[in-house]
Amino acid sequence: MRAGMQKVLGLCCTGGKLASLEEFRVQRDELMSETAQLEATFQEQERIHQAQIYDIEKKQVIENDRCSVIYQITTITATTTTTTTTTHLTALYPGQL
Repeated sequence: MRAGMQKVLGLCCTGGKLASLEEFRVQRDELMSETAQLEATFQEQERIHQAQIYDIEKKQVIENDRCSVIYQITTITATTTTTTTTTHLTALYPGQL
């Protein structure tokens, strides 16, 4: 009788250990799947973020170029206006400037 009880207890313990190992495997698989999903989400967000940074930097370069062109046009216009005014004044008042 005692040997029979030990055999039953041994099977229960072995079955319990196997059940625990199976439960562990299931939880591990779920965590691995969740980790893979999170990694994929992170990679997509990283790609989107890098694209946004690229677009912002591109707009900044374009704006800087636009401002540079406007500054050059303004400088050329001011220089031309000053030269034209000086030329006209010299013609109107020769020898006085």
